[in-house]
Amino acid sequence: MNIFVIAPRGVDLDWPRKRNILERAAADLEVAITIPSYGAADAVSHSISSPLVAADAVLADLSFERPSSYYELGVAEALDKTVKAVARAGTPIHQTQHRQDVMMYETLEDYDRIIRQVFQDLRSASRTAPSPALRRRRPS
Repeated sequence: MNIFVIAPRGVDLDWPRKRNILERAAADLEVAITIPSYGAADAVSHSISSPLVAADAVLADLSFERPSSYYELGVAEALDKTVKAVARAGTPIHQTQHRQDVMMYETLEDYDRIIRQVFQDLRSASRTAPSPALRRRRPS
């Protein structure tokens, strides 16, 4: 199970602690996470395409209403990835297929609890889901 993480790293003062929570939860629950890093000159589309395509699922933190996060989320939705979304309580949620399912957190303790539950749910679902080739096959 490989989870691609979308997060507002550059503007979130809690990002170092959140990254630590993500890494600890992934290690404890035996899932792999991909947290892309972008330089100022990187084109986001080139940096995310291969890791996002390879991912089994996506975790999107929509806090701070970042356009780049919504861009990455849109790519994930277009690829028909399994998406779980979180956001800091009070964050307006914009266009996404998962608007009603966004899990809100108020504290880092909430964030930790939610992340662990998401990772457990995704890991369990991956064990019972049909192969990606079968899941994506659409009737003619």
